Amino acid sequence: MATRTKIKLEPLVIDGHKVGRVLITGASAGIGAELARAFAREGHQLTLVARRRAKLEGLAAELAREHYVDVRTIVQDLAKPTGPAAVVKAAQADGHIGILVNNAGVIDVGPFSASRTDALVNMANLNVRALTELTASSFPAWSSAASAASSTSPRSLRSSPFPEWRPMPPRRRTCSP
Repeated sequence: MATRTKIKLEPLVIDGHKVGRVLITGASAGIGAELARAFAREGHQLTLVARRRAKLEGLAAELAREHYVDVRTIVQDLAKPTGPAAVVKAAQADGHIGILVNNAGVIDVGPFSASRTDALVNMANLNVRALTELTASSFPAWSSAASAASSTSPRSLRSSPFPEWRPMPPRRRTCSP
């Protein structure tokens, strides 16, 4: 069996700017986990956020082992009122967040009249409030760093792990898809 040596990757640099860490919410499974794998393949340092500790830590170990990247995890429920602020504080302690992937979300299927009010409030907290708080809390650092505010610009997409993605119009540049 071949021995693999872990190497230290330098932070990713695009147009002379360090990109910083990639923060991915809803990273324990599905699209979030696949996005984490794609960013790891490109050598990005990752901060992964989800509620399920075991799945999150398993993914972090896989990415560190397979791609030799630094992966930090934050176990947090973003639907809770203190969730987004706790994530921002913990994530910023790990270093500059250069790319924010707001992937966490839920949907309530069925007739609205059959929905529980607490489930609807939880859905709004996660899908709207948490997304807004995370984006707004991250934006001041981006605007001063000049590296992440342009994470949807054509220049940064040349180095993106997703070359088929097109930049959003400038008026929406700070919004998550």
